[in-house]
Amino acid sequence: MSIIDIDTVYDFLGIEEDENAVAIYAHNAVEAFILKYCNRNFEATDYSEYYHGLGSQKLLLNNYPIINIKGVYLSTVDVIKIYNTNKYTSAIVSVDASGINLEYNGTTTAGNFTFATNTILSTLETAINNAGSGWVAEVLDDYDTVISTELLEMFGQHAINSTYVYLSIPYNNMSQYKCDKTNGIIYFSTDETPYNEITESALFRKNYSNFVESNSGTFNTSFNNIFVKYRAGYEEDDLPNDLKMGILMMIQDIYSRQQENSLGMKSFNLDSVISKSFDSGITEKSLPIFNKYKKLNI
Repeated sequence: MSIIDIDTVYDFLGIEEDENAVAIYAHNAVEAFILKYCNRNFEATDYSEYYHGLGSQKLLLNNYPIINIKGVYLSTVDVIKIYNTNKYTSAIVSVDASGINLEYNGTTTAGNFTFATNTILSTLETAINNAGSGWVAEVLDDYDTVISTELLEMFGQHAINSTYVYLSIPYNNMSQYKCDKTNGIIYFSTDETPYNEITESALFRKNYSNFVESNSGTFNTSFNNIFVKYRAGYEEDDLPNDLKMGILMMIQDIYSRQQENSLGMKSFNLDSVISKSFDSGITEKSLPIFNKYKKLNI
């Protein structure tokens, strides 16, 4: 994946769409520079993230612009418990994006409990109970049909001697909030109207605290008490034209210099390439563009 695909680079450079090593390297070097300089991911990506409630009506997401929000959850609920009946050995439970990992005496049996194979909690429960080595799973209440991929990630919880490890899912999905998609800000709103995009906010992230939404509540103050599932970034067709042009100009400068043998393939590392592009003035001219999209830590 990349901010701008290589075919677009070939078109801009006016070269044949084949494996052109110089163009590919220039493309990769410039994109690496942009990601490092702007300190953010521009590609459209799905995120599942915890946030601390700060007693404010506003929640500033890590990534933006927001494409869509799948859920803003204010709590979690336990849906399945796992334990091991052995007393004097090591038994550890972990959950990652692909499934549940059970480690017994240093041996992991991750492949047996993937979400792709066990799509709902009841099938996960059956697979774990058939695993042997003292492993036991029990779905809680009526959560048998919950989708397995909803389970929150968890690392290295001990389950020996019938010590329960509880796995949870996001819960209490907010229905009333407003969203500044451009700047990645969620506002706690008590309006009767559900999720509503603020279309005229014209806010910059650095000034987000200046905006006050009427009819608002606040996010409770606590540690990791808010869980947000969302998609953010730019699909390539939606990448701002000035950002796209700034990237392509840098790629063209590096490519042209190499064609003129003024760089030399041996000097192709990120620092030297960008340094030489600065010498030409191309990078310096592009910096005001990149500064617009630089992530500010607030």
